[in-house]
Amino acid sequence: MNLPEVTILIANYNDEDYLDIAIESAVNQDYPGPLNICIVDDGSTDRSWDIIETYIRNPAKDTTENNLDVTFSQHSGGRFGNTKIYAIKNENSGPSEARNVGIRYLIEKTDIFAILDSDDEMYENKVSTCVAVFGEGGSAVGVVYGDYDTVHTSTGKIIREYKEPYSRKRLTQECIVHSGSLISKEALEE
Repeated sequence: MNLPEVTILIANYNDEDYLDIAIESAVNQDYPGPLNICIVDDGSTDRSWDIIETYIRNPAKDTTENNLDVTFSQHSGGRFGNTKIYAIKNENSGPSEARNVGIRYLIEKTDIFAILDSDDEMYENKVSTCVAVFGEGGSAVGVVYGDYDTVHTSTGKIIREYKEPYSRKRLTQECIVHSGSLISKEALEE
């Protein structure tokens, strides 16, 4: 059985204090299928790009896309597993557009996008658990989301944020889906 190709998409702007934690949580996923990590730096003025570059081994430039500064590396085995890491420099345009830059760049190479904010981290089984839900629902599933934990940075206290099950009616009343969702390529193309 071929597992879907997943891209963890990290939009970053001046999150040098948390960015390394976000990238590490992406690198350490237990997902056995093909995995890409795409970090779009949205014009940061801090040390973010220096942190991103530490994850690029034997960098190569991709010049196929107009107006994009893309550096990438292919890893095989070791701590990074079989993972491609893409780093894109973007002019500051906000997190939504930064995510869209990554989606447009990798749409042909990705079956499912996992959104990860640069000041967040994923549990190591998040991608594998969510991809399994896509498999259960077939092509009828476009987005998978779940509960998440919020950590108070000064006290370390963890608060569980419960997300209600999907309901089209509720979605028209309030956004019940959060930025940490996984989205299928088909749902993005519709």
